[in-house]
Amino acid sequence: MIIELDGGETVGLSWGYFGEFSTAVHQLVKKCAEGIAAAHWEEMGAACESDAVASQKRRLYGEWGVTSQREIARIRLGGRAWLGRGIYHPAGAVHAADDARREAREHAYERASGPNVHGGADAFVGRC
Repeated sequence: MIIELDGGETVGLSWGYFGEFSTAVHQLVKKCAEGIAAAHWEEMGAACESDAVASQKRRLYGEWGVTSQREIARIRLGGRAWLGRGIYHPAGAVHAADDARREAREHAYERASGPNVHGGADAFVGRC
């Protein structure tokens, strides 16, 4: 993500693997919080603009922090298939195993469905 901060300088924003933010992200949070607070501090019910800035910073850090950690978890979970395997493990084997599991599950559904219900997950719904 690229954003323009003070003086026309273009900087990259980065989130670390352990939830840390780059200096540019902290600057962006500050600018966003100050802009929101300046425009809406009275509507927010804040005693003063600096209270509204603090409230907005807390909200932005919370939202962006949760988003950052959720995406990091998605990356970690996406790599589970590679655990315990060398770097030369073919990705095709992972997909082939998924395909085999899906085919076995569909076959089990067809066997369980009986003669009146055909296909996938509808097999169990049809028997209820």
